[in-house]
Amino acid sequence: MELVRIAHTMDCASFPDLATLGEAYGWSQRTHRIFDRMFGLQSTALHPKMSLAEGLRLSAQRLADQSTELRGTVDYLVYCHALNTALPLEQETLSQIAAQVFDSTPEVLSVTHGSCASAIMAMQMLRTLPGDRPANIVLLTGEKCFFELLNYADNNGLFGELASAVYLRAGAGQGGTRVAATTAGVFEGVCQPLAKADRDLAASYDQAFIPTMTRAVQTVLDEAGLTADDIDVILPTHLSPFTFNRVAAQLGIPGERVIKQNLSRIGHCFCGDLFINYDTWLQAVPANDRPLNVLSFAAGMTGSYAAIILTKDQCA
Repeated sequence: MELVRIAHTMDCASFPDLATLGEAYGWSQRTHRIFDRMFGLQSTALHPKMSLAEGLRLSAQRLADQSTELRGTVDYLVYCHALNTALPLEQETLSQIAAQVFDSTPEVLSVTHGSCASAIMAMQMLRTLPGDRPANIVLLTGEKCFFELLNYADNNGLFGELASAVYLRAGAGQGGTRVAATTAGVFEGVCQPLAKADRDLAASYDQAFIPTMTRAVQTVLDEAGLTADDIDVILPTHLSPFTFNRVAAQLGIPGERVIKQNLSRIGHCFCGDLFINYDTWLQAVPANDRPLNVLSFAAGMTGSYAAIILTKDQCA
């Protein structure tokens, strides 16, 4: 499977600073200090006048404008999201995006059981498609978070509303960015949403987090035939900024390989952090005379986790 192209809505977002957000959310001074001094957050990316459906449609339209070969040829449209109850999105909306934006009638899927790991989990599932027939896949991410029912979780991160649309191609390869390896699973002993967990279960999750994510990374390294030294870039999920540094240290990967350009600015955009960060990195990376290996991983409040390695082929 190849990642062909990414489109998103960052350029039309607003970026309220922490003081503005603190006043709107009414969070405590302690939370403000955690966001400001501990995590170094400055703002988040919001679409205050855009509905979820509008954000998804805009990102899809931008992808379609850049990928005219998708017109009439999309086989699967997959919406990956973390909030499976806060703001339901009817399948009809996704089918309308497929028909009106891509002039296609694809298989429409919604993947949410992995929470913020759902996008990587969806890609792992899609990698099992038969290899004898090429397939065009559009993967959408994006959620609304600026309302009273949801603003931040356990002082770990600030959420963002950027939407993204990703063109994936399964089957015959044409070069570009290859999905070299994926893995997904559930933390041992966690069989219910962590939002409903008791203190002991939450503590066991915290204790298992770094070892479990380190093993997940080692699993994808082994599948890709790589070592930790072969990883050129780590793309973080923005919920817990320290996690990626700790896993990198466990594996002996220098911390400076963690890309942090968007970390302080856009918030945690749920399943979309991987794609938005990859696009940001891709726009700045110079021509490479060898393949570049990109690592990312994610975990969610469902107790799920996933990891992925992307390999950007050599280009002049």
